[in-house]
Amino acid sequence: MKKVFLSQAVFLSFFIVSCNIGTTPVIKRSGEPVPLVNINPNVSPSPTASVAKSVIDESEKIAFMSNRAGFWDIYNMNTDGSNIQKLTKDDMRTPFSFSISPDGKKLAYISDKTGNSDLWVMDMSSKSTIQVTDTPSGDEGSPTWSADSNSIVFHSNYDDKVKFYQIYQVNYPLNDKGKNTLQVLVPETTINALHPSFSPSGTKLLYAISDDAGLTMLHVYDYESRRDVIVTKKEDQPINGSWNSNSNKVIYWTNSNGLFQVNSDGTGNIQVGSIKNIKGTPYYSPDGKKIAFARGYGFADDYDIWSMDNDGRNPKKITTEGGISSYWYKVAKNILNPIPTTSSNPSIIQPTSAPYIDPNDPVINP
Repeated sequence: MKKVFLSQAVFLSFFIVSCNIGTTPVIKRSGEPVPLVNINPNVSPSPTASVAKSVIDESEKIAFMSNRAGFWDIYNMNTDGSNIQKLTKDDMRTPFSFSISPDGKKLAYISDKTGNSDLWVMDMSSKSTIQVTDTPSGDEGSPTWSADSNSIVFHSNYDDKVKFYQIYQVNYPLNDKGKNTLQVLVPETTINALHPSFSPSGTKLLYAISDDAGLTMLHVYDYESRRDVIVTKKEDQPINGSWNSNSNKVIYWTNSNGLFQVNSDGTGNIQVGSIKNIKGTPYYSPDGKKIAFARGYGFADDYDIWSMDNDGRNPKKITTEGGISSYWYKVAKNILNPIPTTSSNPSIIQPTSAPYIDPNDPVINP
């Protein structure tokens, strides 16, 4: 197993995907691609189904973090909260964000099991893991996959000379000779660039900019038009967000005002429902009809995973023993359990000077 030694680094807490590493335009102010060295690769259903029981479609899952076993690890479950299974066995001290590749085969996640929070990748079928970064003096955060499942973007402030969080991209699978290149996508040097997320189309990048006072706004960079737009208002104080499957809308959360949805051009900003006390990035279901999110009070272990309709109606708590950092995804066909059924029809830019857009659409509060 080989490790990537980035010279130095630090991780911001989990508060603070087609684009190829060789073809992705760099959102660039300064800095050059940084070489990575020493890459170190490190339930069957019942055979019979009762007609009286409802059939659960396991082609989709919701993954989440929980410390129900005493330490934080990543679990998955059916979308109704049943069949909870443990994915990682890292015994983490802190919950982190993570993502599952669009092809459903790989999990990119942050783990502190070696003493420092670094980027890891797990094969969803074999459960084997590879450590991608090893940054003793710093940490990584918010890993997400490119649309083709061939690279990962994340934020890190490992560069001791910069001292700010920047957004990076690394290709996957890792080069067996340790010559992968870590590409700087948003090389901020005076302000923090955080929480990157490629659109499912692979043509846009969502990310956050946080200033010295801790004020944040979400940006969308369009690689086709090479235009950067601020899509949230400063007073909203958004934390981070995610994309719908059509790559034209973003859903995000704030510390005080719940969930919001905005078009990728900054228009049509609306509140989704009236639920408050949200923690962590909300995610649309693959068909866009539902939203998964974490809700609770106080400490991270006091939260649970909820789902609701995409208009904010019919909220429902689907875990009872804690859950945070939810992620709704399609299961890869090669690892999909057969679904028992009794029916023949089973169900280079400058973010800080980008133009500000003030959305004026009405707020939805069912």
